[in-house]
Amino acid sequence: VTEAVHALSTIADGLGFGFSGQSDPKQQLFNYLQGRSMLLVLDNAEQLVEEIGFLAELLEYAPNIRLLVTSRERLNLRGEWVFTLDGLPLPEEQDKAVQENAAVRLFVQSANRLRPGFSPNPEDLHSICRICELVGGLPLGLELAATWIQILSCAEIVLELEKGLDLLTLSQRDMPVRHQSVRAVFDHSWNLLAPLEQKLFARLSIFKGGFTREAAQQVADATLPLLAALTDKSLIRPSEAGRYTVHELLRQYAAERLEADADLQRSTQDRHSAYFLEHLVQQRDALCSSQQKDVLAWITADFNNILTAWEWAVKTQQLANLRAASWTFWYYFELRGTYQEGDGIFHRAEKALTQVMSAQSAPSDEIKILIANLKAHRGFFNFRTGQNTQSLEATQQAVSTLRQFPDEAALRDALWSFGGAAWVVGQFQAAHDALKEGLEISKRLQWPWGIAVDTMFLGMVLHELGDYEKAFVLLEEAREQSQSMGDPRLIIFSTSYLSRTAYTLGRAEQMMKLLQSALQQAMEMNDRYATGLAWEQLGLNALQLGNTRHAVVGLEESMQLFRETNDLWSMTRVMNSLGDIAFSLRELDKAASHYTEALTVALQVGTWPTAFAALLGLANLAVEQKDPARAWVLTALIVKHPASETFSEQAKELQTSLQSQLGAEQLSNLQNQIENTPLPALLQSAVKNKSVI
Repeated sequence: VTEAVHALSTIADGLGFGFSGQSDPKQQLFNYLQGRSMLLVLDNAEQLVEEIGFLAELLEYAPNIRLLVTSRERLNLRGEWVFTLDGLPLPEEQDKAVQENAAVRLFVQSANRLRPGFSPNPEDLHSICRICELVGGLPLGLELAATWIQILSCAEIVLELEKGLDLLTLSQRDMPVRHQSVRAVFDHSWNLLAPLEQKLFARLSIFKGGFTREAAQQVADATLPLLAALTDKSLIRPSEAGRYTVHELLRQYAAERLEADADLQRSTQDRHSAYFLEHLVQQRDALCSSQQKDVLAWITADFNNILTAWEWAVKTQQLANLRAASWTFWYYFELRGTYQEGDGIFHRAEKALTQVMSAQSAPSDEIKILIANLKAHRGFFNFRTGQNTQSLEATQQAVSTLRQFPDEAALRDALWSFGGAAWVVGQFQAAHDALKEGLEISKRLQWPWGIAVDTMFLGMVLHELGDYEKAFVLLEEAREQSQSMGDPRLIIFSTSYLSRTAYTLGRAEQMMKLLQSALQQAMEMNDRYATGLAWEQLGLNALQLGNTRHAVVGLEESMQLFRETNDLWSMTRVMNSLGDIAFSLRELDKAASHYTEALTVALQVGTWPTAFAALLGLANLAVEQKDPARAWVLTALIVKHPASETFSEQAKELQTSLQSQLGAEQLSNLQNQIENTPLPALLQSAVKNKSVI
């Protein structure tokens, strides 16, 4: 890991913590760790020294967390306690218990793996003590030197190490002694390899975070005998998970050897990139099925390999591979809730390829399509993180560009991203038209996931437009399609949004078992956004079934999750629902607090539908408090806003009922005030509970 944002997601994976919502991932992780007592072990942190400041912030935020960090450089953080690792204690030859020395025991144990029954005689012990001294007691050096026992005596191993150290001392005088020792061991281990073993070991350095046997075969032409030979020499290590790992120092050494052969390095990088991006493409359908959890685990385990493959494809403009892999890579970040991380990766790719295109006199359609595709995916990340204006702009640009080309799949992605952004900000008709077009494309492409998700979003928009029966039919259809595919995320989402429409139609009872199942599935997937959504709908359904206490519990559970993830849009929905409950219970101060907070947040992020719902709530509250003038003004704000659509009818009905309570002169004054005051100022007055008259 070489960037702080990837370090955060790696730590989260180790803790089994899932990101979600609009909040900065660092803040989400800090919120999770605050108040916990825990030891975090971070290995090989030297490549993060320049970005290690987030660890200092973590310790300030979560003082009960302790960090154990290994690094070849000091972190220079306040509160850092430095323990220098100098290797195992060196043996003293005259000690009668020399064979019990840890360094000696490690050498003998390692030698026994390859020469069973090896038992050192006094002369061997003398040489082993010298070997321990030459490698500074470093375990890696001892293990590697011990593998030479197959062809060398202990005395010969000493001679080879001394020879290597003499050469290094002459050629690299500025290298620390302990680094010289390890380098001498590495060099001799390399020299003992057969040419095919050397070539394979160098090529394996391309892998980041380990590799499977299949990957090694496809990328580096690794055969089982060659892998076994490198394992016997302790250069690679098999794990129980079916993966091989290489000690980071050895990997860096092998990478130097690979860099010495430019053609071999280039071909290996090309094959590595092609293998992982093709594998990503092959996993698309499985990622949209009941195998989703397993595919996520595979991508997470090989994330650094996939990222390396992606970045090499960007650097070398392997446009077809990038285009093919972009959707699966996007869905990975969407499912894990690491929107900022995904946005950063896609942004770098878009920026690099845009520079390439700008330098071309006649850029290809392929590069234009890919850039627009990346922009559409980034627009969805913007939508997820509450940057709704940026999302609309990016997705509109992507749609406009992609209409010029025959890549319907890319156009469909852009239409869906635009439809989602337009839905959130209340542009329901625009969202409807985009999603309907996208659904038609998904059907032509015969893509089950696209059909299910476009149908679901279209149903959600029809709900906002007030066509509840048609919305219910589409959402039920989307739920059945999702169930057929087995995609847990879509099952949970479609069930939750179907439940919302069922609630509006008075059909809450038939949804309770489905929602409880969705909640359990969301919790098993560690999907905090989906969990919050399920709790929200369970709360609303409980309310309709007359169980107010359970309703409040469900809504407060969802609110806690949405607050933790800073999902502002979802927070405003739940705040309005809690306001409605408080209003029904005649807890008017509490209702006012909920509605006002919902309005404040909704105006902050531009989610107009929830802003209008909050204004209606405050208007009804004003009626209850015998303040018809304020109630009329609040409804007038809804009517005046160009994006109010379905809410304006409700507002007009309430206005009509209020006019009889207002004198003609007072009503005229109010109308003039509304017409002559900028809408933003009126809305801020509503937030501050101030009168505009």
